[in-house]
Amino acid sequence: MRPEEAAWIGDVLARLGPERISPLLELGSSTLEFRTVEKPHIEALIHRPLRDRGVRVVHADLKGGPGIDISGDIYDPAVREAVKAVGARSILCCNILEHLADREAFIRTCDEVLSPGGVLLLTVPRSYPLHLDPIDTYYRPTPEALAALLPDYALVETRVIRSGSHLSDLRERGSALREVLATFWRSLILRGGPARTRARLHRLAWLFRQYLISAVVPRKPGPQP
Repeated sequence: MRPEEAAWIGDVLARLGPERISPLLELGSSTLEFRTVEKPHIEALIHRPLRDRGVRVVHADLKGGPGIDISGDIYDPAVREAVKAVGARSILCCNILEHLADREAFIRTCDEVLSPGGVLLLTVPRSYPLHLDPIDTYYRPTPEALAALLPDYALVETRVIRSGSHLSDLRERGSALREVLATFWRSLILRGGPARTRARLHRLAWLFRQYLISAVVPRKPGPQP
C-alpha cells in the first residue's frame, strides 16, 4: 500500500461513523511488523485513527503471523466461516485482485461475508509495473471497471490516486543511479529467475511515469447501521 493510498483510505473511513464500519475486516492485511515497520503509514493513517475511534479491526491473511487474527485460504470452508462470523460492516481489500486468477470468485466471497448496508473499500493498481505475489495478472482497471464487479452495490466514492514513481522510490532509498545500475546487474545474472527479472526490468518503465491506483467504495444493498 502506497502512502497516498493509505491517506485516502484513512480520510474515507474518517467520514464514516464508527457504528457504520465496525467491525472492519481487512483482507490481505499481512503482519503487524509489515503494517507498523515496513509500511508505517498504514498504522499511522489507517489503524491508529481507527483504534482511537473505537473501531474494531480484524486482520485476515493467507499466511499466519503476529498481528493476524484469521489466517488461511478464504476459500476453505472453515476459514470462510471464521471470516463470516466477524459480522463485518466494512471490508478493506487493497491490492489483492491483481494477484488472483479468479477475482470474481473473491468478490463473491466478499459479498457473502459483508453485512447488509456495509461498505467495501477496494484499491487496485491502475498504472503500475509487474509485482509478483506470487503472480500478477496485470489487472489494471479504471475505477468504473472496478465498480462494475459489484453492479448491485451503490457507489459511494471513486478516486484515481496519484502516488510518486519508481524514481521517487529510489531516491528515498539513497542513490537512484546506484539502484538502477544494481537492477541491470541483477537482471544480467537472472537473479531470482526469469519471471522476477522481467518484473524488475518492467519497473524501470516507471522511472518517470506516475503510479496510479484505482479506488472505489461500493455499499452493499440493505439498511445501514
